Amino acid sequence: MIKKLILWLTAVFLMFSIPLISVTSEELTETAHGAGEQETKKPESAVKAEASPVGDFSSGGKSGSEVNNKKPSGFRIRDVSTGETIVVDEWEFCRGALAYEMMPGFEEEALKAQAVALYTHFCRLREKNRDKEEDVTADLSKGEIYLTEDILREKWGKDYEKNQKKTAAAVKSVQGLVIKGSDGILIDAAYHAISPGNTENSRDIFGFDSENLRSAASPWDEAAPGFLTKTEVSGEEFRKKTGGEEIRIKKRTAAGTVLSAVVGNNEYTGAELRKLFSLRSAAFEVGRRDNKYIFTVRGYGHGVGLSQYGANGMAKDGADYKEILCHYYGKINIGTL
Repeated sequence: MIKKLILWLTAVFLMFSIPLISVTSEELTETAHGAGEQETKKPESAVKAEASPVGDFSSGGKSGSEVNNKKPSGFRIRDVSTGETIVVDEWEFCRGALAYEMMPGFEEEALKAQAVALYTHFCRLREKNRDKEEDVTADLSKGEIYLTEDILREKWGKDYEKNQKKTAAAVKSVQGLVIKGSDGILIDAAYHAISPGNTENSRDIFGFDSENLRSAASPWDEAAPGFLTKTEVSGEEFRKKTGGEEIRIKKRTAAGTVLSAVVGNNEYTGAELRKLFSLRSAAFEVGRRDNKYIFTVRGYGHGVGLSQYGANGMAKDGADYKEILCHYYGKINIGTL
């Protein structure tokens, strides 16, 4: 009897001393999103992408979780208003960045397209700056790059819950998706508010060529509010800022953006004149009346890549976010990092 009791006690001891399942911290990291608040799930509608040569990232800054050579947990932002570098969780960052870039009243598919484009843009910056202390610099006190919850509550007021629900749903539906070119590398996903009617070639505006930043027709922009604007400049202000009186447009892009103009003995780029006179874009015509210079401007922004109002117009016509991205970025693959 005593012998049987000893055997029974030994079996019980062994049963409770051996773990049934062993889960490592690495396995938990693999199945968690960012800091572990959201599960990462690939949307069923995702387009299969080629394998990306982009390497692992490392975490930096004064806060944020360790990534141990795995996928990054957030974006490192150096806040110029405080001098500190913080790490913002990807989910939180993408929601706030989408709210910064696009109004919640836009079509759902346009919001999705913008969410994928901005995530691609900041992932590319993160990879480029992986050896630095920050991925990007911004003045967060002024709401640059992304909008915090406090800023959004103040900005949206009574519509906060409705708008936050819509933008959060758009981000969630494409969470983790990026745009890669035919070479499998993250594209330079430039975007702007309103094109002059066609988007621009990156070589004309930025000085480098990209197969994913070629001119594309964007007729939907012409229906955008503020597509056509006029800015009046007094003769005195014009002469003071340019050093001349007569202006002659020397060169334009096919879409109409001014590349160079001559004023007196000086030559200016369209971008320089846009900055001098606070124009909405460099796609302008100039006329004179009663000692005033009148700039008639088309579009808003640099005109390269995805047009936000163009995307909204495409969505209204029934295009989904993948069709929108393919229209503005050409031959691409949409998938995860």
